[in-house]
Amino acid sequence: MQERASELDRARSALRLRLAGAALGLSLLVLSNGGARESAGAAVLAYTIGAILIRFGVARGVVPLATIGIVLDVIYASALTSSLASTEPAWALYAFAIANASQRWGAWGAVAATAGAVAAYDIVLGARSPDARASDLWPIQVILAIGLLCT
Repeated sequence: MQERASELDRARSALRLRLAGAALGLSLLVLSNGGARESAGAAVLAYTIGAILIRFGVARGVVPLATIGIVLDVIYASALTSSLASTEPAWALYAFAIANASQRWGAWGAVAATAGAVAAYDIVLGARSPDARASDLWPIQVILAIGLLCT
């Protein structure tokens, strides 16, 4: 009984973290001046729907929901980072993926999510290679620091 209650608490807190990430993404979208705003809006909407489906809509035990949730978090952060202008701090959304992973699996979850976040951010920077500057690499250090703190 205690184990089930703690699992429900983890699921509730994961949903709250994801909704906070969606709120931050929406705020960045509203405040942005450039980029592909339509695709960023679609990413926020899809992420919110995905977070709710993971929490309520998918049958328990059918799929590893926590793993799907972490992948969803990293893809969402990557989608907004690549959609919004390079001057927007959308890379901060990777912190939500790291926080959710560490809340679910502890230190190993934080390490895995940090590695995924750094790899995904590198891919986003590679896709932006004509516009990328050397100063665009400093968020990787911040992502690593967030991962270390969560670990």
